[in-house]
Amino acid sequence: MSGFCGFALSIFKSVAIKGRGKLQLRSEIFNLFNRAHFSQPNAVTDAPLTVGRISATAIDSRQIQLAVKDVF
Repeated sequence: MSGFCGFALSIFKSVAIKGRGKLQLRSEIFNLFNRAHFSQPNAVTDAPLTVGRISATAIDSRQIQLAVKDVF
C-alpha cells in the first residue's frame, strides 16, 4: 500500500493519586482527517455490472479510542 498518507493524534494526561502512583487518561484518533483511500476496482468477470466498480476502501475510516491506564 504505497502512497497512503495517514495522520494520527494521541493525547495523554497523567493525574497523581496519593499513595497509589498515577492514573493516565488517554485519547487516540486514527485517520484524523478521515481521508478515503479506495481499494482497487473489481476485476470479477462473472458479474458484468460490477466490473471496474470500486466497492471498498483500503483503510478504515476515522477511529477514536479512549482509555484509562493505572500506572503503579
